[in-house]
Amino acid sequence: RGLMITQQSDESISLKLSGRKKTLMKLTRKNVILKLDVSSITDEGEYTLSCTPTYPTAETVSVSDWDDLRVTVTVEKLVTKEIPVRGEFIGTEGEHCLAGTITTNPSTLELKGSAEALEGISYALASVGGKEIEDTLVETVNVVFMGPDDTPADRNNVTASAESVEVTVPVRRGVALP
Repeated sequence: RGLMITQQSDESISLKLSGRKKTLMKLTRKNVILKLDVSSITDEGEYTLSCTPTYPTAETVSVSDWDDLRVTVTVEKLVTKEIPVRGEFIGTEGEHCLAGTITTNPSTLELKGSAEALEGISYALASVGGKEIEDTLVETVNVVFMGPDDTPADRNNVTASAESVEVTVPVRRGVALP
């Protein structure tokens, strides 16, 4: 459908449960799962939906207050955008060494998210180095999404085709002539 949830009203929900004490003692935050059925959503907008709890035990547990299980979500269109990856060498070249043109693999990334979130991302930055190099440097590093103002961008509600890239900094050795 090309939609995504970009916001929800609550990060956590408090449940009021009833059942046998022995059964309730087995329940924890990690083994009680709340499922939100979004299959009926077909367009952008704000929706209030009910969660359905699932428990790790087959014994009877019931929810005392169903109003606590209502969550409001904001749904937006899922947009795709391709951005370039820029390689950056931070370091120094060894004596008689010259760093060549930096390349990245892949050279572009595909991002998915809301139009508003993707608008603030211009490119991905992959930085390597931090040392003196005398030979070609090849490293796999995580990328940082950058905004139009060359500062790190907010990446909430954004997924990328890759989180890391391979950066190559070729180094040529020169000879000093008298």
